[in-house]
This record gives sequence, C-alpha cells and structure tokens, in this order.
Amino acid sequence: MPERVLLVDYPHPDGEARAAALRTMGCELLVFNLMENRLWPGAGPAKAASARLLRTLRPLYALAGALDRYKLNTDLLAAAREFRPDIVLVVKGDRFSAGTYSELRKIGRPLMINWYPDSVTAADKRDFVAAHRKIFDHFFLVDELEALPEDVRARIAAGSPGIHTLPLAANTDHFRPLALEAERKRALEGAVSFVGAVNPARKAVLASLEGPALRIWAPLESPWGKWLDEGSPLGRCYQGGGVFGRELVEVYGGSAILLDVHFLFPEVERIVNVTTRVYEVPAAGGFVLTNASAQLPKLFEPGVEIVCYDSVEDLKDKVNYYLSHPGERAGIARLARQRVLRDHTYANRLSVMAETAGFARRPGGNR
Repeated sequence: MPERVLLVDYPHPDGEARAAALRTMGCELLVFNLMENRLWPGAGPAKAASARLLRTLRPLYALAGALDRYKLNTDLLAAAREFRPDIVLVVKGDRFSAGTYSELRKIGRPLMINWYPDSVTAADKRDFVAAHRKIFDHFFLVDELEALPEDVRARIAAGSPGIHTLPLAANTDHFRPLALEAERKRALEGAVSFVGAVNPARKAVLASLEGPALRIWAPLESPWGKWLDEGSPLGRCYQGGGVFGRELVEVYGGSAILLDVHFLFPEVERIVNVTTRVYEVPAAGGFVLTNASAQLPKLFEPGVEIVCYDSVEDLKDKVNYYLSHPGERAGIARLARQRVLRDHTYANRLSVMAETAGFARRPGGNR
C-alpha cells in the first residue's frame, strides 16, 4: 500500500514541487498549509483591513496571534487524526509547539521528519533543532554539516544518525525559460539584477556596484530596518519593491547577471549552504554570480557550471568580465541548467530523503 504522508508546508513553488514529487513517488498525500491564518482563512481586502486594524491595537493583535497559533496547532492534530499518516513531513514548522509534535507521534506512531530550510549558524535556528531533535526521527538541514563550527555541531548533535544534510532545490516547472516581450527583454538584457532582502552587508555590496546596469528588487523594510537612504545613488537602481511570480522568473532568466549574495557575506568561511537562487536562476535560463561557500563545489563545478566570487573586488572584476563576454555567460548558464535538471530538482531531493529515512522499507501502520 502507498505511504500516507502528511506534508506540513508552505503554499509556494517549492511547496508545490515537494507535493508533486511525493505524489509522483506514489504517496497518498495530505497537504497542511502551515502559513494560513486560521482566524481569517483565505485572502481578500476585508482580511487585510482587519489585520491592519489589529496591528494598531497591540494587545488585541498579540491576542489574535496567540489564538491563531492555538487554532493552527489544534487543526494540525485534527487533520492527523482523520488522515492517520504513516509519515509526517514538516518544513521548518516553528509555529507548532513541542506538545503538538509529541501528540502527533501518538497518532499511529508515524515517522516524523523535519526538513529545516534555515541555517543553523543562527542561534535561534540551532536552538530549535536542538530542542526538537528527539521529537523528530530525522532532521534534514540545508547546511553542510562537516563545515559547521564545532560548537554548532555539538549543539545540534550533528554526528547523530538522524541529522542529515539535504539542500533545497528548484521547482523546474515554475522556474523555466520564458519568452519575453521585446520591451521587457531590452530592459533586462544588460542588467545586473539583485532580488531579495537587503541587510547591511548586501547594501555595501550593492553600493560597490552602483551604476546604470544595476537593478534592485527588494522591499524597502527588512529585519535590519530601512536600507535605502534619502538621496542615495542606489535610489536610481531601485525598482520600487520586490518581484514575484512570473515577473520573478523573467528577471532571473532575462538579466545579463543575477547577483546572489549570501546574508553572511563577506565572511565566506562562515557560509555553509547556498541560497535557492543558485538552482532557480539556471532553471529559468539565467546566469547567476554567487559567493563562494563550502557547499557549492558539491553541487556545481565552479568555473564550468557556475561562477563564484570570494570578495567584493573579485565580484566587481567578474561582473565587468561577464558583462562583456555574453557567449561565456550563455555557455555556463546552459551547463548549469542541465545540472539543475539532472541533480537539483525536488524529485531528486525527496528520493534521497526517502532512501535515507527508509520510506519504502516502512510497513504502513496506520490503516
């Protein structure tokens, strides 16, 4: 009989690809949306207006948040009791309590797996893994475990049998080469584009590249505050906000260079994972210029399938070089896309997870 998998995940291209991969593997699947507001399900102007009003009333906003989280936890348990999963696969899942996870384990004793998409180099992230590692049978982390500092490895018990490295991947149905309208193609074909939140380190990198080719798609506010100063030359590069959906795929595939800057750069020795842009940009047919990291050579052949930099000066040199060598850019992008389609899809990743965690070897026990 097929495994019954309760997938606790986000409703975005990555989540859609994970669900599709599990279905292709023959799993019977129930997807639980861990991001949905349980007090105001769905979307719409009324929900947004209510949320804005509550934010102005801080005690009520805090109460609404607590009630929403309580209902999220109880709804997950109700879904599990009805579905009776053999496997519970949670993507991150820090909105659920340890008590909820303990109750989940009692519902037919499912195999409990967490695919944690954030780096445990951050103290709060490794604390979550440390606190929950005995609740989950397997933790799959995006970090290269051997490259983590010894104190981090010790905190998460990196040598334990249930702790593994499993990078993220690309949804290659969503991120694919698109035919651009002529005006859009002209606007992007010479662009050095950055997409993402801007922290102080990224701001410094972008300032070093300021010029007519630079395009910045980012929210003005981030966890680090407002990054665009009044009168800053970067204002000429700012595109007015973030970019999503089809437009994001167009930017990834149509820019001359898509700039990927890890949030820990320029401390290259501390970077132990890669962002999803190293998969998604090539999948969309684009050329990505990314920072060096301990994990990158295990995923792509540097200089052949991908180009990386290890300092701001190195980045500036490579931006100038590859802007003036479009043929080399195209060749590297083509090889990178071939590598992504072969090795870095969610079907590949879920197959590795299934083999590691023993999906196929578990007898169904909840039916």
